[in-house]
Formats: sequence, C-alpha cells, structure tokens
Amino acid sequence: MDLPYIFGYYAIGYVVTFCALSRSQDRINRTDLATIDLSSPSERLKALVPCYRIAGLLPLLADRCFNNTNCNKLLPHSDFERLDSGNGRNMVEMTPTTVTRFFSNVRKWTAVKEIYDFLDHRIPHAEFIHRSLEKDLGLVFKPRGCKCKPTNCEQLVEALKYVTKALVALHDLSFMHRDISWEKVMRRTERENEWFVCGFEEAVGAPQIYPRRSVRWGSRRRV
Repeated sequence: MDLPYIFGYYAIGYVVTFCALSRSQDRINRTDLATIDLSSPSERLKALVPCYRIAGLLPLLADRCFNNTNCNKLLPHSDFERLDSGNGRNMVEMTPTTVTRFFSNVRKWTAVKEIYDFLDHRIPHAEFIHRSLEKDLGLVFKPRGCKCKPTNCEQLVEALKYVTKALVALHDLSFMHRDISWEKVMRRTERENEWFVCGFEEAVGAPQIYPRRSVRWGSRRRV
C-alpha cells in the first residue's frame, strides 16, 4: 500500500501502451507513458529501450518481494490440503503431485475444460489437465506448485524467464491469459527453482481468429 504507483502495460492488437497506475483517494488513475506499434520493425526496436530500462529495476523489485524464508525449502507446504473460499467459488484439493479444482455447475466445468483441452501441452511451463472427473465436476491438474514469491533478484529473473516462455507460446496461439499475476505463478514442488503459470480459466482467443469461442469464453469476464 506504500507504493506510489504500479507500472504495467495494456495491448490492443499489436499496439502496446506502457502505463502507470496510481491511487487518488478512492480512484485509480492510469497514466500512459509510451505507445508502441509492434507490427512495425522499427517500433519493435524502439520497444527495446523501455524494456532495457525496466530490466534495471529488477534488483529493486526483488528487494520489495516478501521475505518468505520458507520458500527456500523444497516443499514449503502440506502434502494434502483442502481449500474452500467460503463464498460459493471453487473447492480445491491438493495432493503431493496434483491439484483438483471442483466447479459449482456443468457450464463452468465444461468451459474451463474446453480451454485447457485446446491448450493441452502446447504451452511450456504451464499446468495441464491430468484427469477429468465429470461426475464430480472436477478437473485434476499437474504439476503441483506452491504459492511463494521470489525472495531475491536471481529467483525473480528465473521466474520471469519461465513466465515469459509460457506467455510467448500462449500469444503465438493468439490467446491471452487475461488474469496473469503472481497469484497465477507457482513454484514447482518437486524441483528447486522452476516456475509455471496456472489459472487459464479466463483465457480467451483473438476475436478475429476464434470469433465464436471468444464470445463464449469471454462472456464471463470483462476485458
């Protein structure tokens, strides 16, 4: 809450705009900083300048990460966990190697399964459906991960490498995650320093390529 602003970006087609979000009393203000058209080769080279400057901030960002000493352990979690948000949303059960999410209705279960079936093993460093439980409206995912943020610059850079590879592959399929955040980045439990992306429930295809699917999958969330 003591951060003066949050740096980010948004994209419309090939046009990417870097921006800053700041709080003003009860409002969130967006300040556009630079706009780049990635369809142009010269603009792509131009984009390297802000990216290079952002890279210089990584050590500072790492210092702001939570100092969670448990993250240095290989298994900083219980082998078996059951989570219930208590507000009617999905139930989650975890084993040492899998994560099972249960859904409240067939429509939601089918929509999520359709997205993951389309992306099945086409995205590196991302969770995938290991087994479907149609009768129980559940989906079993692999790999198992733990929610812990990077604790130093080296871990931050490694995590960003894995996330970037996953998002590049996703965008090559003309899909957008639409809900990417540290809550959707997990550290693998069986490997020392490997990260993966999860939570593709809100993913949506480009309207010009998947007009019907985009409307159906995107109707549950505003862009």
